[in-house]
Amino acid sequence: MTGPANAAQMDQALEAVRRGPMTEDELAWMQRVGRVVTGK
Repeated sequence: MTGPANAAQMDQALEAVRRGPMTEDELAWMQRVGRVVTGK
């Protein structure tokens, strides 16, 4: 679920749903970014 503030954000959220799940490479990248952001 998202809480879009405007139509553009809603369009972005719907596009993400249309794309489906992240690939293994995309997920690995997000996890690396998360570790940097959280310092873990």
